[in-house]
Amino acid sequence: MTPGIYQISSEQYHHAPECDALSAGGIKSLLQSPAHFKASQENNGATPAMIFGSAAHSFILQPELGEVIALPADIDRRTKAGREAYEVFMTDARRFARIVISQDELATLHEMREMLLQHEKARLLLKGGKAELSIFWNHPEYGYLCKCRPDYLREDLKVIVDYKTCIDASPEGFGRAVYNFRYHNQAEWYRRGLKAQTGDDYEFVFVAQEKTPPYAVGVYRTTPEIFEIGKKENDRACWTYFECLESGIWCGYPDRIFELELPGWAYK
Repeated sequence: MTPGIYQISSEQYHHAPECDALSAGGIKSLLQSPAHFKASQENNGATPAMIFGSAAHSFILQPELGEVIALPADIDRRTKAGREAYEVFMTDARRFARIVISQDELATLHEMREMLLQHEKARLLLKGGKAELSIFWNHPEYGYLCKCRPDYLREDLKVIVDYKTCIDASPEGFGRAVYNFRYHNQAEWYRRGLKAQTGDDYEFVFVAQEKTPPYAVGVYRTTPEIFEIGKKENDRACWTYFECLESGIWCGYPDRIFELELPGWAYK
């Protein structure tokens, strides 16, 4: 893929050979170990949580695509006829790249969208922009292809908006999620991609929404300190990726005996 900004499908971005490049997800895996990165490239299975997250993104950010559909309530997979009807339904869904969820999950998404629209800051951030643009650039030092796919881009405000479904959208709870799921690495990587293609320094804002009632929403701007932590870790992952590409060796954890440590809070 030639470096640039493209409007392509999620399927093409994630799976087309010409779009093979280092992504934010790859960065996170590399920071665990090269072996974990390699395994992640070979295992594309989606968990129920991942499917719901993809459905929420499409339903909230790109409702005009009509990608999200619910499994008909009258399909009973306990019967032979129901199982056959299910296979026909899922085959058609895959053919047209639909995201299939349950009737209850679809009802939840309607309630989540209603609550999101009641949050003034979130509502204003998620209008007047472009959803799911795919950005490709070459690493300036190592030369390999990199990519990112921001949820929502407000070019007029120079803001990247990232929509996250979560368990706890409070400042404390979502702050823990940012660290645990390495969202800070993602934020810096997306900002890096936009800088490479536009020359502009974008802000990065998270719109976090809880997946259970009352579907509360929190909006958070990423600070320079968080970007700096993400940059240092991402630079280390980029170097590791280059070394692995050169050597062909994708090792796991260091081959030595560690001194076992409990989490800091356990000693208090």
